[in-house]
Amino acid sequence: MSLNYTPISLAQSGQSIRPPEVDLLLTSKAGFWIRAAAYLLDKLLISILFVLLALLTLIVLSNNNLLLINAGLLNLTNPATLKYLLAIIYGRLLVDGIYFTFFHGYSGQTVGKMIMNLRVITTAGTRLSYGKAFKRWLGYLASGSILWIGYIMVAVTQDNQGLHDKIAGTYVIRL
Repeated sequence: MSLNYTPISLAQSGQSIRPPEVDLLLTSKAGFWIRAAAYLLDKLLISILFVLLALLTLIVLSNNNLLLINAGLLNLTNPATLKYLLAIIYGRLLVDGIYFTFFHGYSGQTVGKMIMNLRVITTAGTRLSYGKAFKRWLGYLASGSILWIGYIMVAVTQDNQGLHDKIAGTYVIRL
């Protein structure tokens, strides 16, 4: 007697193709408040680093007589002041971009997420690539651009995903 057995893949049978431990991880998604606390810790750290870099820049420029406060650099109508302010804004964006892209791509955790015991993973349950981490950071810019609605989405979506998570295809999970 022979059995007519036709093997089917897990995907065809409707079963999950992820390992069970990944399904468990995906059920422990982090909520709004713990993520907000981690983000605020990161922003505090970035602000301290940025202030130190800005002070170092001012010291270097003033020692080279390139920064002359008495010559009106603090005057907002002075083109040099506007250029300096734009450099600060772009520098801050650069520091933010490097910080979040590096840490999310390296381990899925920024310093704030390490303290709060959180990790960013892809929706497939894998570690982020640096490209996906950069895409997620660009999503941060979109999330905060209109009344922070992209961040507030974390509190109201079923999967606790903000706009930046949806853009990059990520979840933030509790460890």
